[in-house]
Amino acid sequence: MFKLCFASGHGGSTNEIKILCKQAGVQLVLPGTETQQSLRHLVKDAEGQIHQATLLRTMDEIKQAVEKKEINAWLVARPETIEGIREHFGTSIPIIARHSVNSFEKYKKLGLQNFISPSRNALKQLNAPNQWLSVKVRDFNYPHYQTPILPANQRRGYYSYIHHFQQYWKRAFSFYSEVATLLDGAVPIEYYGRENPAGDINDHKIMATSKATIHIKDGQVCCNAPINSICSGIPVLMDYETLHKLGMEDYIIHQVSGLLFDTPTECVKWIQILENDNDFLDELSRRTKEFARLKCQYTSQDYLQFRNFLYNAIKGKDI
Repeated sequence: MFKLCFASGHGGSTNEIKILCKQAGVQLVLPGTETQQSLRHLVKDAEGQIHQATLLRTMDEIKQAVEKKEINAWLVARPETIEGIREHFGTSIPIIARHSVNSFEKYKKLGLQNFISPSRNALKQLNAPNQWLSVKVRDFNYPHYQTPILPANQRRGYYSYIHHFQQYWKRAFSFYSEVATLLDGAVPIEYYGRENPAGDINDHKIMATSKATIHIKDGQVCCNAPINSICSGIPVLMDYETLHKLGMEDYIIHQVSGLLFDTPTECVKWIQILENDNDFLDELSRRTKEFARLKCQYTSQDYLQFRNFLYNAIKGKDI
């Protein structure tokens, strides 16, 4: 069986790759926390048990697996991890980058040949010889996605779930702050996440009772929060600059899975409409849920494309 070693920095993305690997007949291998400094990733040992994957806890274990050809390809999320792999293991095993950050120039300097992304724009910018447009999967059978959407008049608030919001995303935070200022306390609005004043919370529980998720950001790609939101039937408020920077054109569609705008004033106008027109919000929420049900699941054709992508990455070896 083909073995894919996935060095990532996010548990949610590991779950996505696990589903892909299981359906495509590929064995998932995860590097443990003792390899973190060298490979620059954040996978925890517990993920090996949660995802029923082979866990290589140390660099020595990985080295032995590489020497025995027990790993057929690397799948990584960041350019820095590619550098770490090449430093410690050379180039004997193909490396596949799964687009996690918009570091296109770094990817290009590394001579990347294999590139997966949920963003069509990212695939165009990198133009790697072997590439695949992936869908940001969420298992639509998760219990928290099956909970019926509350009627609009039973939901309240507009919330964001962006880690280190003020520290890392200057333009986006300024935009969000202007929205909050214009609203002047008329409706509940708050931002959660690591090192944010309100703290890091379970977004599913807050989302399910909110009117919309606000997602305004300056970097990275296809964040989990807006995907979780649409899967829950909660529309996403997003500005066009964020939409293009994150490559989310396939996910946030105006008046289908959310509302799009250019300025803070336009954002506030949409919030006011959502506040005053429950029928409009109920219909938008219904559309959002239905859109996500169709969008956020892989099909048998996707699994076949994933296998073909891996096949090309290892230059025709049998997987």
